[in-house]
Amino acid sequence: MGGVIFCRPAADLLCGAVLLVVFVRFFLIAVLGAVLLSPSARGQNGGGTAPYSLRPPPLSVPAGEPGAVRRSIMQFYQWTLICDTVFADKTQVCNVSQAVWDASDMVIFSWSLAASDKGDPFLLLRTLPDTDTKSPVRIALKGTNQAVNVAFVGCNAALCLAQTPVGPFLTQAIRKQSNITVSYRSAGRGVLSFDTSFLGLKEAVAAAK
Repeated sequence: MGGVIFCRPAADLLCGAVLLVVFVRFFLIAVLGAVLLSPSARGQNGGGTAPYSLRPPPLSVPAGEPGAVRRSIMQFYQWTLICDTVFADKTQVCNVSQAVWDASDMVIFSWSLAASDKGDPFLLLRTLPDTDTKSPVRIALKGTNQAVNVAFVGCNAALCLAQTPVGPFLTQAIRKQSNITVSYRSAGRGVLSFDTSFLGLKEAVAAAK
């Protein structure tokens, strides 16, 4: 079997939700219903709080001719690995993702670990379409002031997209499987802040190799 390819970024914002796979003739849906926050996690909506919940990933049928693609789904704590095996060219396309739902069954945040054409890892972050993009997404080690700010690429009618390389701060947090707090500002809902973890992410990446 050929090597594993993680989804590459596309040129337009629509591919913030669907990552274009280079050398493959179909799109791998970036699953928003990944393993999410712990059931006790809480978020801020302006001055109030709202619950966020874990959800099993929704199942979807891979594109392609009947029997041409085999899809596998594996859970790694708060992250979900989905891999499509394309039998024609013996290529495996994988996506590791996580998403956050609010009490009204709306996805208010999702992100995926991807790779550039050169193989360098980066994170794609998707937020509500009314996000205040002048304020970056903040990824902080829980209970500390250690954080990285992620700038937005832009928005469309469905979402806003931010992107960051996996630099030293994120690399260490992923290796240590750190608990983190993610926050960003929505024009309609104020500051959205929620706790999650990198627990399981490095195992998911290792399983795809």
